[in-house]
Amino acid sequence: MIRYFSAPALEQPQLVIHSAFYGTGPKDDMDVTEILKRQPHTALAFQINNNLFGRDPAPGTPKRLHVEYSYGNPHRITVDEQEGKYLVLPKD
Repeated sequence: MIRYFSAPALEQPQLVIHSAFYGTGPKDDMDVTEILKRQPHTALAFQINNNLFGRDPAPGTPKRLHVEYSYGNPHRITVDEQEGKYLVLPKD
């Protein structure tokens, strides 16, 4: 389950997800950008797993989540985290 931390109604969310891919590499990556962008938020926290994204793009192979995001400015940050780990955005 993804936990979304929302901004107050009048504030513009500072966390912007630009792209997100889940898999083992370009050959079997699935685009999960829209799943992470579902609603405006200031932070995200979740455990990376197949259930979160609806399918296993590479059965029997360890996967990783690759996310490109920005927080409060246009500078983009890239994060890669392994399946089974917890991801919290923004990173400290």
